[in-house]
Amino acid sequence: VGCILGQLKLYPFTQERFAVEDYLNVREDYRGQDVGKYLLQNFELWAKQRGCRFVVFGVNQLATHDPDRGNRFLKHAAYHHYETAYFKEL
Repeated sequence: VGCILGQLKLYPFTQERFAVEDYLNVREDYRGQDVGKYLLQNFELWAKQRGCRFVVFGVNQLATHDPDRGNRFLKHAAYHHYETAYFKEL
């Protein structure tokens, strides 16, 4: 139905813990049924239980056919746009 993968990291200057989402996907026929919301809430709980102060999510245009949908999903979940990533294919 859906899957989320992530990892814990330490901020190099303060040694503060944070969680980074690596992959979030919900099967197309289950979208719009709060599966992504459930996965996101449990990822946040997992991170909080491990002492993380914040969670970082990215909307990878290579991994999604609709990056705008991913942006709307995260904004609806109270995430704030923070940085822009640059990519170069080698």
